[in-house]
Amino acid sequence: FFRARAGPEKERNGGAEPVRPVDPVVPPEKTQLPATDRVIETRGLVLALPDGEGQSTPISVGGPVPLGRSLWTCPWGGAAMRLADGAAVQLDRNTIVALSDGPGKRRLAVKRGVFFLTRQNADRGDGITVTTSQASVEVVDAQVAVAVDERRTLVEVAEGQVEVAPRPAGPSVPVSAGHYLIVGADAAPRVRAGRLAWRLEPAKPNAYVPVLPPP
Repeated sequence: FFRARAGPEKERNGGAEPVRPVDPVVPPEKTQLPATDRVIETRGLVLALPDGEGQSTPISVGGPVPLGRSLWTCPWGGAAMRLADGAAVQLDRNTIVALSDGPGKRRLAVKRGVFFLTRQNADRGDGITVTTSQASVEVVDAQVAVAVDERRTLVEVAEGQVEVAPRPAGPSVPVSAGHYLIVGADAAPRVRAGRLAWRLEPAKPNAYVPVLPPP
């Protein structure tokens, strides 16, 4: 029988197979997940109320914020959210807020309670429109608190400036840091000096509560 002669490279290695280079392992490319609105903290009971008939859904930490449905915090609860554009949202106790998305600015409808919005150095969008029964607030780069009851809306600004317009139609009024504005059916809106330097700690829904003064 004839024996195949080893190649010159195999003979140099004493008859062993030559060591061949191994291709480096290339890690898979990281997929950039789309930014979404997320719930980052809850306190007490927080529910997504049904739109029409249906059942309320408990809201859990880390889950997405349901668009088009109202979020409700119980009388001893609260919630903190991070929106897709980087804005921070906090709901105090016994508050109802609905978040909607569409062309142009995003919209947040505060139906009752106390609501905080911090939108600073946001990387997407033209701002957020916050609406109540009495007012519309345009927020681009500011930290603002909104308190709502059946008759009036209080808008207090900690940093930056917002534009507040009475609803359903009325001229907008600028409100800058350290000032507040009350919009209601009983009096014309007037900007007043408020607390000059209040700060809202992140994810602490009950840390600061603006209170509507007696009418």
